[in-house]
Amino acid sequence: MLPDYIIEMCKYSIEKANDELEISELLLKNKKLSKSLNSSYYAIFHATRGLLITDGLQRRKHSGLISEFIKSYIAGGKIDKKYSKIIKTAEKIRIESDYKFFYIVSREETEEQLKNARDFVAEITNYLGKKVGITFNPPSSYPGPELADAG
Repeated sequence: MLPDYIIEMCKYSIEKANDELEISELLLKNKKLSKSLNSSYYAIFHATRGLLITDGLQRRKHSGLISEFIKSYIAGGKIDKKYSKIIKTAEKIRIESDYKFFYIVSREETEEQLKNARDFVAEITNYLGKKVGITFNPPSSYPGPELADAG
């Protein structure tokens, strides 16, 4: 069993991920596409951070967090490899939309990223629920898969 403080950090990370999904949706509705992309990425980032915390792993850089996730969960066969592509693509697009001087974001690309972020957060949340033995409440403002676990 994990210490209570680790479980609380994990819950907090998932709450932050869900907040970012809600923010991304609101930004998309208000046609703030690059900011919506940014929030979709951070939803993925926070969910991943919550997962790695349960293994006592913390990384300072985004690239280190992604590498550790791929090494520990994708290469280890614990999480489907499609999530490797989702997290890498989200990071690439977030970097380009944040730092490239003239990066044009399409609504379709933004919607796809939000859909992928929802899927990613749901997968990590379900995995964590089983791993940690807790039930997470589903986010309230956006449609998505049921996130509560059976454990």
